[in-house]
Amino acid sequence: MPSLEERLRNARNDVDGMNRLQAAKGHVIVAGANVAIPNKEERKQVEETPADVFKAIEVDGDDDVPVRFLLVSEGPQDDDLRLTIDGVTISDPQLIVSGYVGSLTVGNGNNSDFLTTGFRKVAVTRDQAIAAGANWALGATVKVDVFDGWGPGVRTATWNVMIDFSSGRFTQKTGGTSSSGTSRSFTPDPVPSDYYTTGPHFFDYHENGSFELN
Repeated sequence: MPSLEERLRNARNDVDGMNRLQAAKGHVIVAGANVAIPNKEERKQVEETPADVFKAIEVDGDDDVPVRFLLVSEGPQDDDLRLTIDGVTISDPQLIVSGYVGSLTVGNGNNSDFLTTGFRKVAVTRDQAIAAGANWALGATVKVDVFDGWGPGVRTATWNVMIDFSSGRFTQKTGGTSSSGTSRSFTPDPVPSDYYTTGPHFFDYHENGSFELN
C-alpha cells in the first residue's frame, strides 16, 4: 500500500495537472448543468504528471513561507468542504457530494459512487487566499467545515493535508473525524424528483478540524 506521503504527492500532482488542463484547454467549464469532461488522452496526461511539478514559488523576501496546500479527504464529506482563515472563506464550492470527483466538478448525481471513491480534494494557493482577503501567514490556522446542503443525512471524514513552502520543502498533517448523522435542516418527505439535481436547499456547516500553516 502506498505511504501517506506517496498518496498525498499523487493527489497533489493530479490536482495540479487538472488545473493546467483547465487553463490550457478550457475543459471542466461549468455552464448551468453542462460540464465538459477531459477525454481519455487528456486524463492520461493528468495521471502522468511528473512528480516534480510542484516547484518552489518565488515570493518577496528571504523567509521560507507557505505558498499552497492540498487537502485530501479520506472518505465522503457529505456534501462538501469549506475552508476559512480567521472567518474569511478561502474555499467553499457548496456542491452536492455526488457532484464532484476529487477536485473535478462533474455535475449533480454524476458520481454515484461517492461513498467509496472521488472524495473531495481542495487546493488553495497563497495568492488565492490573499485575494479573498485572508490573513495568510506562517502559523495561520485553516478551519475545515463540512457543508451540508441536501438532506436527509450528513457525513464527515478524516483528511490529510500537504503544505508547500517557498523553499520547496513541504509538511504533512492529518485531522478531522469520521461521523454520520441526520441533517439539521428540513428535508421534504417525500423527496421531490428534482431535489438532488437542484439546490443547495439549505446551508449548514459542521466543524471538522483545523490545521496550521507551518
